Amino acid sequence: MLFNFYPLEVKSKEGVMFDHQTISEHNTDGTITLVLTQSIKIKTMTQEIFVESAKSHVLKILENPADSNRLQSFLEDKLKNLESYKTAYSKTPPMRSVPAINLYRNNPKKYTRNFESYMVIENEIKNHGVLFEDGQIVFHGGDWPSKNPKIGEVIELDRVFSTSLDPHVARVHSLYPPNESKCIWHITLKNMNQPAFVFHPKRGKLKHEFEILLVSGLFARLSGIFSNENGMLIDVVISDSSLSENEI
Repeated sequence: MLFNFYPLEVKSKEGVMFDHQTISEHNTDGTITLVLTQSIKIKTMTQEIFVESAKSHVLKILENPADSNRLQSFLEDKLKNLESYKTAYSKTPPMRSVPAINLYRNNPKKYTRNFESYMVIENEIKNHGVLFEDGQIVFHGGDWPSKNPKIGEVIELDRVFSTSLDPHVARVHSLYPPNESKCIWHITLKNMNQPAFVFHPKRGKLKHEFEILLVSGLFARLSGIFSNENGMLIDVVISDSSLSENEI
């Protein structure tokens, strides 16, 4: 399975808006007489937007966070109409059929120190997940485990790992305490022999997050770092095994 939703392209469109202008007359005695209120037609033009890749999308968010809402709207529209994504989530069972995943999604902190609960979640992911092809891009928001990230570092994900198809969701999560670096992970999945759970985008209170839940035991290699005053972008490759630098 591969969800390929880039590039994002929105053409410029001409529109019309109306404003009102009041014409008044000043009298010699100092009073003002209303003469006419007229409607004025004003031409507007939407800006053309082109996002070449997932990474450039994250860079645009970091360059101008205040303007990212429009980008999110365009991305969500494209995701909702992507046939491969529809096919994947159409197979997602109702949340009552995956109670451990449902509880985790609504209260993930409850499971941070509960090994048995994670084993139940793992089994539900493996029974109801899908396999992704090499090159699938997902996002995650949060600090890299080490204080001073270095390219080439490898960590093992010791618990189920929440990601999203939407970098704006990752951006929001990157701002939650205790995160400090405002870091968005731009993740490429490679050599994935373990399934991932695709949440249905029309069910549950967190349906807008376009979440993909990965199993534990995967390896994440840091392959790139970018930062500015608005936050950080890291390139990460996640796989079933600890990839060498030459395999990325």
